[in-house]
Amino acid sequence: MPPSLALLIWFIVLVALLSFDPAKDSGVSPALWVPLTWMVIMGSRLPSQWFGLQVGTAAQALEEGNGLDRTVFLVLIVLAIGILPRERRLVGLPVRLLQEVVSGPR
Repeated sequence: MPPSLALLIWFIVLVALLSFDPAKDSGVSPALWVPLTWMVIMGSRLPSQWFGLQVGTAAQALEEGNGLDRTVFLVLIVLAIGILPRERRLVGLPVRLLQEVVSGPR
């Protein structure tokens, strides 16, 4: 079995098992998948390395970039920006803390 097919099957099974978990906490936001996906990608390999689309060495790929990697990270960034307005409770605290730091001591 090709590694890319095995990865795809594994990911589908993982998402299915996590989504049908009867003990999952319903208070957790699905928006957490975006940073989790980003951390998994950064903690392992770039998407182009997973699918064998890398040309040259890893150092050259990091210097020159790759279309697939750019697309994956762009999608994650756009998703994160789209999630921010809906998750106001998560955004409010850092904004208030930043305002306190900028305003200085009273």
